[in-house]
Amino acid sequence: MKKLILAAGLLSLSSVAFSAQLSATCEDYFKQVDGYMELLAKNDAMKGQVDTMKQQYADSKKQFTELPADAQDTACKQGIEALAQAKAMMEQQMPK
Repeated sequence: MKKLILAAGLLSLSSVAFSAQLSATCEDYFKQVDGYMELLAKNDAMKGQVDTMKQQYADSKKQFTELPADAQDTACKQGIEALAQAKAMMEQQMPK
């Protein structure tokens, strides 16, 4: 019984330590978001909002680290798709 309790405790600690990291999908997603934030900073219409967006971005990244890896992957895959659409719209609106 004591071994079972100890094993359960160690498993819960390892899952907490594991979920405190970002999955590879989320690492990729947040790299893409970094690039998108740079693109937004170059847009005169968005410059005033970039600081607020950066704070929200930092908060959401922290929340992502608290999710289990499979939930991170699902959310970040959706984020990558949405980000691709947002980038395409932004590029269409920016003068060449």
